[in-house]
Amino acid sequence: MQADTTAGWLQQRFGVSPLYFRAVTRPVPSPTQEQAYFVRRDDDGQSVSLDGFYHFLDSFNVTVIKSCAVWFSHRVQGDQCSTYMFHNCLKAAKENLFNLSRDNANAPAFLRPLVLDMFLAEDRLLLLQGSGGTLSLRLFQFEAQANTKMTAEQAATAIADLHIHSGRFRHLRGQTADLEDNLRFLSLLSRQLSELSGPPSSRGRAFGAGLGTISESMSFLQYQTEHLLRWQLMYVDRISTQIGLLFNLANQLDSRTNLDIARLTSKISISTQRDSSSMITIAIVTMFFLPGTFVSAFFSMVFFDTKEDTRGRPTMVVGPQVWIYVVATAILTIMVFCVWGIWHYHRIRRQSVHLDVENRSTVLPQKGDEITYRAFRP
Repeated sequence: MQADTTAGWLQQRFGVSPLYFRAVTRPVPSPTQEQAYFVRRDDDGQSVSLDGFYHFLDSFNVTVIKSCAVWFSHRVQGDQCSTYMFHNCLKAAKENLFNLSRDNANAPAFLRPLVLDMFLAEDRLLLLQGSGGTLSLRLFQFEAQANTKMTAEQAATAIADLHIHSGRFRHLRGQTADLEDNLRFLSLLSRQLSELSGPPSSRGRAFGAGLGTISESMSFLQYQTEHLLRWQLMYVDRISTQIGLLFNLANQLDSRTNLDIARLTSKISISTQRDSSSMITIAIVTMFFLPGTFVSAFFSMVFFDTKEDTRGRPTMVVGPQVWIYVVATAILTIMVFCVWGIWHYHRIRRQSVHLDVENRSTVLPQKGDEITYRAFRP
């Protein structure tokens, strides 16, 4: 690392580890959470300070993600002071630290080791609790819609909304797990610092009075973090239950639609079969009677006559009025087809009205149809 850079100067002046700068410059978002500590020793092998850093992502609002990193150096010899370096410190934690530092009465509290880490961890916990509370209110509002009817479109929108909230809860759960991991790291750091600083009688005022209270505060934050993780998991499970319920109701709605369509298709097939059977019967009867009827009727007309010729052989004579038969037949044929067309038109209309009435009676689920939704309540 070049000495003429800020990072090089910080490394030479304060001994900041290059791993800290790697964590700071890592692309965001990154799934890697880095944390480590090192014991700095003098030439005689005596412990001088406990240095280290930890890194986490500030993404409580999901849309804006920042990389946050803390470097620290706790001297265990001499004045036993602590040096910190924050990158992208949380705004609320920074304001609290500035406000408390302006009062001289709070100076002893700031001299305790790891106190700044506790401020930062508590602020992260409060942000996680607030973000989770906002999402849980939306979940409660959704569950309050018990015993209501939802259309198919509303059910689809609700499922998509629940998936979004489930993703946000899982994101917050990941942030809470990172906080829990940081607290375990700080707890290990506290024990290591207690061992390196020697027996309580040899510690300075800050270390002697501070490590005990810091451990108690850390245990309290760890308990709250574990409790928050349990509740976040419960919310995720409740959302999954709601999604499964709505999805099953939507499938039942589709199944009912398919059954109604199949039933109506069966009715249409039966009606078509009946029409086909009737037409076949009429055709068979017509084919049976038509040839004989036509021949007998045609030659029975008065327009045809038989007589013997000069040789005594029978001959057929066609009367001059045969055109009357042709004209009358054409007119009557046209009239018959007109009457049949009118009857067929009214028959089709009656069948259409009958099918419409049946469709309305079956209440096919279409756009705007409703499904009954009963929300899961734990």
